[in-house]
Amino acid sequence: MMIVVGYTEPIIGKAEGNMNLINEAFVLLITYHLYQFTEFTTDLKMRDLVGTSMVYTTFANVGLNILVVGVNTAFFGCRKVKLKWLGWKQRKAIAKQLETKLQARKERRNQKLEVLRANLQPRNNDTRD
Repeated sequence: MMIVVGYTEPIIGKAEGNMNLINEAFVLLITYHLYQFTEFTTDLKMRDLVGTSMVYTTFANVGLNILVVGVNTAFFGCRKVKLKWLGWKQRKAIAKQLETKLQARKERRNQKLEVLRANLQPRNNDTRD
């Protein structure tokens, strides 16, 4: 199984493939520990030592997997927060640009209205005296 996992890529990412290889290596180590619990090992102290080693190996595997999951969760959580912040910042900049354009449009419209009002007002050309 280790050869198949090492030479093929059944998982998409490189990190997932490496974690799969590490987990397979831990399974291999634990399987080698199980050989020591058979009748071939007659020394009970050795069986106890190998059992303790097997428990520590299992804890190391579980701890490593929890650490990797925690780091990935923290990384992707920070990335998600950063993307939300950047999106908020971009929406704020777009809103400011739109506000500036609307303000300029209102000013142009007010100027045109003032010109129209000035042209429509009656002129006092009373020179009849």
